[in-house]
Amino acid sequence: MVLAQQLILAADTPQMLTDVLDLLKQFAIIGGMVMIVWGAIITGSAMREQEGPQITKGVWTIVGGALICAAGVLFSTVV
Repeated sequence: MVLAQQLILAADTPQMLTDVLDLLKQFAIIGGMVMIVWGAIITGSAMREQEGPQITKGVWTIVGGALICAAGVLFSTVV
């Protein structure tokens, strides 16, 4: 009986791993989008106040978010 349950769990492991990887891909894409939006907010408010370093920070946050989104999309095509 115990051996049968272990075999069933072993058979479900690839599906569970696939589900976890899909969740990680979605998290990376959504997290990157949130960073892009946050960077746009920082950049917009810095442009209004004409603060150079904050504009740079906002632009780099947008770039970082785009890279995270791209990594999530590339990961989804590979896996």
